[in-house]
Amino acid sequence: ILILEAWEAAGLDVDKSVHGDLVEKYAKSLFKDGSYCQALKQYLSLPYDHDEDSKLVFTLFHNTELIPENYTHPKQDDSQDDQEIKPANLGKSIRDFLLPYVFEKNLLQKSAELDTFILKALVLESIYNSREAIVDKARYSEFIERKKEFLRGENLCVVEECEKLLLTYPELWEDLLWLYYGKKLHIRALEWLSKLCENDRDVIPVGERLSPSRSPYMAKTIEYLRKLGKEFTDTVLKYSRIVLENCSPRDAITVFIDPPTGVEPLDAKIVLQFLEKYDEEVVTLLAETSTESTSAEDDTTLAILFLQNQIMCHEEQSASVHNKLAILLLRLYNRLVSTGSDQSAEVRQQLFQFLRYSNYYSANELAPYLKPTELYEEYAVILTKIGRHRDALEIYTKTLNSHRRAQEYCEMVHTEKPDVFIMLLETYLNDKPPNIDQSIVLLQKYHSKISSQEALTMLPNDTSFSKIHDYISNVLTHQESHRRQNKILLQLLRKQHLKTAAQKKHLERKYVVLTRETICANPNCGRRFQKDGAFARLPNGEVMHYACYEKN
Repeated sequence: ILILEAWEAAGLDVDKSVHGDLVEKYAKSLFKDGSYCQALKQYLSLPYDHDEDSKLVFTLFHNTELIPENYTHPKQDDSQDDQEIKPANLGKSIRDFLLPYVFEKNLLQKSAELDTFILKALVLESIYNSREAIVDKARYSEFIERKKEFLRGENLCVVEECEKLLLTYPELWEDLLWLYYGKKLHIRALEWLSKLCENDRDVIPVGERLSPSRSPYMAKTIEYLRKLGKEFTDTVLKYSRIVLENCSPRDAITVFIDPPTGVEPLDAKIVLQFLEKYDEEVVTLLAETSTESTSAEDDTTLAILFLQNQIMCHEEQSASVHNKLAILLLRLYNRLVSTGSDQSAEVRQQLFQFLRYSNYYSANELAPYLKPTELYEEYAVILTKIGRHRDALEIYTKTLNSHRRAQEYCEMVHTEKPDVFIMLLETYLNDKPPNIDQSIVLLQKYHSKISSQEALTMLPNDTSFSKIHDYISNVLTHQESHRRQNKILLQLLRKQHLKTAAQKKHLERKYVVLTRETICANPNCGRRFQKDGAFARLPNGEVMHYACYEKN
């Protein structure tokens, strides 16, 4: 080979076929001796086409477990010695020769037999690497990434052949999963994951959840379902029950929210209907078995979690969605109260905060749901949204008998409804008998926000002066203080006015007299000024046509 290359370098004619045959025989010899890297170098120097490349890898590995069972070895004219060539170390030959050769020659996705062969090589390479004491981590991680891309892509592998090999090695369960994913065999993948999760379920103590952190199979099931997207909605909903029945609600809801980049999200209405139906099944089952939730985290519903995500993360502003969340929170609260759960107070707080701060639900539609309940504060918030402030104040003062909350309510809406304190005063005075004492307390505390003339007119005529003495004193003190502040402000405004007038007189001293002989200071103009023409005075006293000034 060296002699032929030297002749070629010297300009002599060399038979290319002779040189190629010699290189091929030399490469086979190196491969047989276990010098896989050197053999690779020789084979890569040959100008084979893809068909010949495929024949080569099948020839060198024809008597190994990489060859598909139904593959017929091609007839060759080589000697018997060539037919007996086989790798002395299969793992090393795959790592140092086969995979680099496949990637260099780009033999992927050429045929079903070849892709099956390559996948088996990638699998066995992973097995051999995992069993070796010293591993080239950089090179190994590169092969892992190549394998993931190959499995998840549109490869031509024969599934049955690869499945048989992957099931032989339990540690490669994830590779089999992504083979199914690449082949769009989603039902087969999820059925298999279901069996793996069931095995984990058997070792978890009774009453405990199979969380993704405790079960890699459950975590992978969630990941797999999230990757399917809207196209496979029915499949996602059917097999999501694996997750719903074994995980906590907050883990299970991740199947339906925030899909990975590039995945089309599921239809929100379909998901909500499915989750509502499932929640009803759970409630019915709990009622029939007379059991309670195993943890505080379970005292919520998947539909509520889904809607909360839609509102907070996706800024959903639809009134129907906000109404639905309020109704579901109310139903959950009623159920928790009926079962005596400690979580009812927390759910009620969620409902109150939502009603108070959301601006997108329809208060008129929610009012009939809250009116017959004992959720008086929540009903008062609804009345506020409708604008029925008097009814809301009556709830605080008469039903709840909380004057503090009534006053806090007035402070909250005073900006939008300035006469709300007068409404509260009327509420006190309309009681039978009138609540004079609480009215006086209100007047004394908020005398600056209530018209004293209206307040004194509203008080009963038989109100003794001794009761309102402090209030009147506070009002007079406040008015006197306000008068003094206005007086100070008036003096400051007068001072500012004088200062501005002085500046005006100073500026008016600077003037210019235009005559018929006055010409424009712009050297490119030099024209005289018209009688009514606009002009500009420069800081140096010269004058210019205003048009010339703007141009400059």
